[in-house]
Amino acid sequence: EELYSLVTVAEVPAEGLKGLGTKVVEDEE
Repeated sequence: EELYSLVTVAEVPAEGLKGLGTKVVEDEE
């Protein structure tokens, strides 16, 4: 369960950072 939790927690921020990065790039353009 610990390993699964670590993977889930790592995937969520990664998705969020990608979304924020995309929004920032689009906003600057």
